[in-house]
Amino acid sequence: MYSFSRDESYDQAINEAARLDFSVRTSTGTVADWYQYSRELILDDFLTEQDFRGKIGNLNCIVQIDETKIGKRKYHKGRHVEGAWLVGLIENGSEDFRLELCPNNERTAEVLHGIIEKHVTKGSILHTDYWKGYLGIEKKGYQHGRVNHSDPENPFVGPSGIHTNRIESCWRPLKDYFRKRQFHPDYLADHIVEYQWRRECKKRGLDPFNSLLNAIRHKYPV
Repeated sequence: MYSFSRDESYDQAINEAARLDFSVRTSTGTVADWYQYSRELILDDFLTEQDFRGKIGNLNCIVQIDETKIGKRKYHKGRHVEGAWLVGLIENGSEDFRLELCPNNERTAEVLHGIIEKHVTKGSILHTDYWKGYLGIEKKGYQHGRVNHSDPENPFVGPSGIHTNRIESCWRPLKDYFRKRQFHPDYLADHIVEYQWRRECKKRGLDPFNSLLNAIRHKYPV
């Protein structure tokens, strides 16, 4: 669990166990099981805390929203990326970064509107790009401003200063994180929550191991 909290590889965890006790022979399978168990603990704790915090945004608060695809470029070249669509939401002035996988890997209005309503308070000002899936969201009780990334004059800032620069800047660290990892696609949602947990520990100056211990205390109160 300590090695998991330090984001060490399986090999590093095995070597650390051997260093502490030469008689210990830890297999990759054992480490994988403990890592997944630790991941499940922080997943439950993180999502419970997120539910307790409630939705982001508020009347006249700006929430930037964008989508990206988590995966690898086909044949490692070109623009085609295979993977899963992910929606990110963040309120201006806050570090509460919300992430949701798109159900059935679709970016339809039904999917995007549902994710927005799950995470964002009515009356908030939404800043998005021109993707058609966002159209009509103002009918759900939100204000909506859009930036046209295809505008040759100014692809980054729309009318009245509307932009999605902050949410877009959140994608590079996330993609760097996933680029270094290998895992079964069935566990992608768990790894996304792990990324959010590690990001929050860093932003709040929390020790990851202590945070994991707190998750254990919450799971098994004495």
